[in-house]
Amino acid sequence: MKITLKYGIAVTAIIAAWVALKHFVLHFEGPSAQVADLFVFNFAAIAGLVLGIKAKRTANAGSLTFGDGW
Repeated sequence: MKITLKYGIAVTAIIAAWVALKHFVLHFEGPSAQVADLFVFNFAAIAGLVLGIKAKRTANAGSLTFGDGW
């Protein structure tokens, strides 16, 4: 599986799980829920980017240039 697809699906699954948990289990609403969303969404995206870049660098024998990222 391509690295970008792997981590993209992982980030999507984390966000979907958070939204389902928030709405159906925690019944979390209001401004505090928006702040929690901000942290969870951004953390998931940043973690996916960091782990994806690390995996791409490992796949390229420890180096990654701008052109290799595409």
